Amino acid sequence: MGNEHSASSDIRSQRDDEYKHSSLSLQRPIGADSTKPPSKLSSRSKSVPAPSGSIVVVADGLRRSETDAELKMLNQTPVFVPLIESASLPRIDKSSLLKMAARYEEHLKTCSEAIVFDQNVLYTRIRDIDSLAQNVYMSMTERQRKYAKYAEQLQRISDTRSTLTKIRMNMTKTVHLMKELNDRLPDDEKLEEFHVNIIDESSTPAE
Repeated sequence: MGNEHSASSDIRSQRDDEYKHSSLSLQRPIGADSTKPPSKLSSRSKSVPAPSGSIVVVADGLRRSETDAELKMLNQTPVFVPLIESASLPRIDKSSLLKMAARYEEHLKTCSEAIVFDQNVLYTRIRDIDSLAQNVYMSMTERQRKYAKYAEQLQRISDTRSTLTKIRMNMTKTVHLMKELNDRLPDDEKLEEFHVNIIDESSTPAE
């Protein structure tokens, strides 16, 4: 029993030492007491043994002398104070605020109903305009087809007219050659004069 009691007391003393070391490390950060140069500190650590439970600093960490830009901006940020103190909130009458919120809700509801009505009217008009535009498009497409047929017929008329002009020229030339040939024949073999009524295009009335 004595051995168990002594072992438990040793464990408690070790835990107390560890707690002291951890609390000491939290209260005094690393590098807080390291004001001497590293050379003297190293020579002292060689000559004098460090006591148990103390923290030995080998080298100081890099210290930034300049203030961080973000911290500077944070310090320049103005302090925001609430409009109404929390102590006076229970004394405020909430009924007026609730009435105002209900009135605002009713106003938004009325505005939304008006907007929905206008949207429905616009949708109906857009649908009617789309239907009318579709009808106009179909009518114009049908008219374009008719005009394409008319253009094709006019092209045929132009081709026929050019063909008739060529035929007229050939007939005129043929009649002239027949007349010359008939003049060269003897009198007893001559034929009657061949007459062809050729309509001149210049004499036809313009359409």
